[in-house]
Amino acid sequence: MADSSKTEKPTPKKIRESREKGQSAKSSEVSSVIQIIGFLLVVFMSSRTMLSVMIKSFYSSIEEAGSGKVLDFDRAHALLTGGAMAVFSAITPALITLLALALVSGVAQSGFSFAEKALSPNFGKINPLNGFSRLFSSRSWVELLKSIFKIGVVFAILYNVFMTEKDRIMMLSGTDVYTVLNYSAHLFTEIIKKIAVFLIALAIVDYIWQKHDFMSNLKMSKQEVKDEMKQTEGDLRTKAMIRNWHKRKIKHAMMESVKKATFVTVNPTHYAVAVKYERGMRGPKLLAKGADLMAKRIRELAKEYKVPIVKNAELTRSIYFSTEVGRFIPPKLFKALAKVLVFIYRMEREKKNGR
Repeated sequence: MADSSKTEKPTPKKIRESREKGQSAKSSEVSSVIQIIGFLLVVFMSSRTMLSVMIKSFYSSIEEAGSGKVLDFDRAHALLTGGAMAVFSAITPALITLLALALVSGVAQSGFSFAEKALSPNFGKINPLNGFSRLFSSRSWVELLKSIFKIGVVFAILYNVFMTEKDRIMMLSGTDVYTVLNYSAHLFTEIIKKIAVFLIALAIVDYIWQKHDFMSNLKMSKQEVKDEMKQTEGDLRTKAMIRNWHKRKIKHAMMESVKKATFVTVNPTHYAVAVKYERGMRGPKLLAKGADLMAKRIRELAKEYKVPIVKNAELTRSIYFSTEVGRFIPPKLFKALAKVLVFIYRMEREKKNGR
């Protein structure tokens, strides 16, 4: 019996968790009708080939049996094996199609998902008491009534078709074999068409009902929705705090690295980059970069640690947009960087000589 307190629609999280457990809205009628119709279509399209293979095998068996040779065990085994292989090869395309449609029908209804939790052992499923309760559950009674209804409708269709065609069927006694075969194929096609229309209609209704029943079983109480929202918001806040902590840590480490820089180049207020280069390094390395307030802070730290500051708008922008912090600056900027380094070394020599 449904819990009257569960009046709220299931949240996306609740639906996702249900799918992870292997639970989804699936109609066995949809799977059945797809497989049956697909199977019949394949049989219909390949019927000539299938009949040709079977007839050829049948005639070869008759010729072998009437050849006058002794029918010992080996020959009988060879005849039976050959006939079985011929039949199997004829119906293989239909069997492969049936298997493929079984997979497609499942994916079409609930999408492709790997439910790892559904594969884990659940001893409750093999509990005899639980099995007994499932056997006499309301769902089992619905499935039983549905099966009885299907059988009843199919018999009604057969009765209707045969009653409509009874006069023509009675007239077949005076006709040849080919006429009987042609009419039988026509009659079989009419029966299949009517049954297919019924099964398609039943599958549509059953899928709508299964979807409704699935969503109804997942309904949540107002308290459950509130609890889930609190949990989700808490998780989001925790993740945001962790992200902010990482950002602050990275920012702090980057600011600390400014004092190790060989020089800082600016643009002159919007961007700033701190570059390190020493003899023996494979190339200049970007230690820190920033825009606006971050650029201002890099300039302040450079002044505090007495790191040379160079105004070069084009070079600053090129480094800022082309290089990540901690990476070596691209070789295409080496020429511009060399000019800056020469300028800085000259300024340092002049200061030493001035002393």
